[in-house]
Amino acid sequence: MRALFILVLAGGLLWLALQGFRSVRAEAEPPPEPPRAGFLLPPRPSAAETTVPAPAPAPAAPTQSAVVETKTQSHVVPPPAEAAPPQRVEPARSSVGGEGDRGMEALRTAPSPDELGLASLMLQRPREVPGFLEGAGSSLPKERKQLALALHHLLLGPEAEARRIAEDLESGGGVRAEEVAYLREALLPANPKPAVTGDSPLLLATSLALLARSAEGHLAAGRSREAASDYGQLLLGVLDAPWPTGREQLQSWSDALARAQAGYRWNPGAEWSSVAIKVGSGDSLISVRKRAIEEHPELLVCTGEIARANGLHGEVIHPGDVLKIPTSHPNVLVDLESHWALYRMDSDVVAAWEIGIGKPGSETPPGEYRAGEKSKEPMWFRAGHDPVPFGDPENPLGSRWIAWQNLNGSNSSLGFHGTSDPGSIGEDRSQGCVRMRREAIEELYEILPRGAVIRVRP
Repeated sequence: MRALFILVLAGGLLWLALQGFRSVRAEAEPPPEPPRAGFLLPPRPSAAETTVPAPAPAPAAPTQSAVVETKTQSHVVPPPAEAAPPQRVEPARSSVGGEGDRGMEALRTAPSPDELGLASLMLQRPREVPGFLEGAGSSLPKERKQLALALHHLLLGPEAEARRIAEDLESGGGVRAEEVAYLREALLPANPKPAVTGDSPLLLATSLALLARSAEGHLAAGRSREAASDYGQLLLGVLDAPWPTGREQLQSWSDALARAQAGYRWNPGAEWSSVAIKVGSGDSLISVRKRAIEEHPELLVCTGEIARANGLHGEVIHPGDVLKIPTSHPNVLVDLESHWALYRMDSDVVAAWEIGIGKPGSETPPGEYRAGEKSKEPMWFRAGHDPVPFGDPENPLGSRWIAWQNLNGSNSSLGFHGTSDPGSIGEDRSQGCVRMRREAIEELYEILPRGAVIRVRP
């Protein structure tokens, strides 16, 4: 009995000792620090919250390191581990259909397909705008319909009706302040071509339509330089526009540009940037070009360009002739989306052609290249196969070949060339090269010097 009592007493003393130890430890530990002023604790997730997915990886870039010129900017694309075909992003359809705040909210988002369709009509077929507003575009806010009608009357008349609408049109309710300001400025007696501010598709389309009208007027009046400038700006603006432009319309403007440039850049009597070289006894175009580059090392020019700029027939020159050597640097802009290529001197568009590009799986890679070797009546070489001579139905290269070099000077295996399949122009059917009609590739072959920059954009 005594042993049992001693055992119970020892257990109790042990329990009291443990409690005392815990109390001392608790006193030694400081209490949690309260939150500091301005510091927010993360909210406790509720059962109603959903998990936000991680952003999808960006589309892979071309397989080579290159400078890619997009429709809005240029940026360096590092070489990825594996290339993937680019994804075409269609503009999101905004919830347009009401007025007031809903209309303004629509303007702060990507333009709706109806708005882009309306802008395309405004530029290419403005007479169809009223019918579009009553049909497919009937869901647009009332104020945007009024703006579109005013711009329609600005282009086609009567201007009195455009002025009446402009007087009643106020910013807000689906119309931006810069759109109202543009319309009123365009209706001034001097009828200027106001500058477009912001990103309104309707203003851009109207501005391009006014530019086309100006170009037509200059060309009809024989003002070749002004017409060429307007048509060049028009083509650049159209290729940058957020809506597609029909190939017939692009071809019409490209043909008009060619007529204007025949009286300007390809007219030795016109005023354009040049240096003069006098032909000596025994000179050829090759020796004239060589002497011009020795005297002006900054020049980038070929004999075909000199001949074209001086109105020569072939390469026949005579002692005592004074040739104008262009000082502007030729370059080519290839726009894959529109299937169009622009030949430029510095930033001025001098010629434009429809092209064919790479088929799915062999897409023409965007990037920056330089014009390399040029060949007339080229043979077609394929790895593991015998060369296919020019004129053979199996040779797809047509009458000319202009190689593309990478920026490090190596050949890229890509190039401009003609085609034995003219129906492929405007389509995606090549192995990655850019195809051109015979007259187009032969023109480019003559006027594009080796070393000229070739920029290919999506």
